[in-house]
Amino acid sequence: MATNRTIDETNDARLNELYWYTGRTIEEIVRELGVNRNTLYASIRPLPSGMTCTTCGAAVVFANRTKRSSGIGLCEGCSIETVFLAELDSDAPAPLDAPAPDNQRRWERWREELVAVPPERAALIGGAAALGAIFGTVAVKAARR
Repeated sequence: MATNRTIDETNDARLNELYWYTGRTIEEIVRELGVNRNTLYASIRPLPSGMTCTTCGAAVVFANRTKRSSGIGLCEGCSIETVFLAELDSDAPAPLDAPAPDNQRRWERWREELVAVPPERAALIGGAAALGAIFGTVAVKAARR
């Protein structure tokens, strides 16, 4: 059973290594280190993604393994979530060689944000647009009579 013992620097490094670079479950890590889940989650350091924010230029990190596997990074400067469109390794993605021009950055950010829109929201917006077009057509026909 896990205890409430605190994490020293050695165990902190080991905890982060086990969390980020092994396939072990949280329960396995908790048992091995003898800590409780709250202590484990409080001790996890964000993993650098190797990317920089297109908005403010600060480092983008992964807050947890789920975000990393989903390709969703978080800017440490402005807290904007960034969706990585490239396939992710088990390690952090390689950094970009050169920054993209401003207009290219804006286009890439727009595409990333578009990918992050839930399908239900896209369907709702599309449905509202279709209803608006139908209503407009009916209104024009009624006005011509």
